[in-house]
Amino acid sequence: MAAEKEEHGWLYRALRALKPLRGAVHVARGYLDIYHLPTWSLEGAERHSGQLLRIFFAGQLENKNYIARLAFGGNHTEIERGGVWLWSAYRFAGNERAGHDLAIIDSGASLARRMKGSDAFLIPNWIRGEIDLAVALQQIKKSESVKTDLRKIRQHGLSYEVTKDEREFEYFYHEMYLPYANETYAGMMYLMPHEDLRKFMARSELLWVKNGAEKIAGLMLLYDGAIIRAYALGVKDGDPQYVKSGALGAAYYFAILHLTERGAQRLHLGGSRPFLRDGVLQYKKKWGIRIVDKSPQFFVLTRTRNTRAGMAFLANNPFFFETDGNLKGAIFIGRDMGIPDEATHRWRKEFQDMGISHVQAFDAGEEWELSRGGS
Repeated sequence: MAAEKEEHGWLYRALRALKPLRGAVHVARGYLDIYHLPTWSLEGAERHSGQLLRIFFAGQLENKNYIARLAFGGNHTEIERGGVWLWSAYRFAGNERAGHDLAIIDSGASLARRMKGSDAFLIPNWIRGEIDLAVALQQIKKSESVKTDLRKIRQHGLSYEVTKDEREFEYFYHEMYLPYANETYAGMMYLMPHEDLRKFMARSELLWVKNGAEKIAGLMLLYDGAIIRAYALGVKDGDPQYVKSGALGAAYYFAILHLTERGAQRLHLGGSRPFLRDGVLQYKKKWGIRIVDKSPQFFVLTRTRNTRAGMAFLANNPFFFETDGNLKGAIFIGRDMGIPDEATHRWRKEFQDMGISHVQAFDAGEEWELSRGGS
């Protein structure tokens, strides 16, 4: 080894000289991740109206995939347009010659707030909520959807057990968490790496949903100081049949029972996408979720052309947005959009039931200014 170092001493000296640069390279990579964004043009039939819709998207791949599924239902074409600096993405989004109806840019909060115009919405990538366990138990009597979950639990004889044995984490992660996430959210969410999730096991419990002796689902409950979090959820092999038989409903119901017996008062249900009709958010809503937090990353949504396709997307996808530091709800109305009045009234109530008292209604066919628009 000594001879080798002597023979190649110049190389070892060069490598040592480069070592201080590693930190700078790491910082530079982080800078690029934040400010240099991949971009796409997405095109297809808007899933509710059938109108041809074109969206410019700049940002994280998983978020792009989610927006595409939301807008087109998974049936669309896309063109990757390469990377651009964040400030160039804002300029490109407003270029009418590009022919996009909407532009959605994935940006950090501080830059998004500085660069957005008065006609742009700041939509958190994720909203986070919790349930009051006493209220959740009352939902058993009120919610028809919860009653359906309980019938499935009885019908299939589901039960549960709770463990703190860290050795069982491997089975949960590889046989439940990863398969379920890949089956349900393929390409639309960031999957927690094994080691990142495993390090929380010392402060967690695993709640198993069982059919007889078989474990068919698992829920990781993280005790994070005064907050208890439903931190990770999985279904055996990601099999949709277990979901249909009530595995997910059983995981939440049994967690509520277990934590109530321990004297807990609340359960944090983690993140959900910020669009009101999102399936995960609707599922959590039936347990009485209240929105308590949001992610620091935003979708900045602007309408680049006033088209029926863009109007249809907005009218069919009410969302949470931030203005003046407050989280609000946005509902879009418009002539011939096919949205009945009872739907908009129901959406307004759903926002309010989740703790969003200020819900603004915008005309999907007119220009708006968020500082004074809406009602």
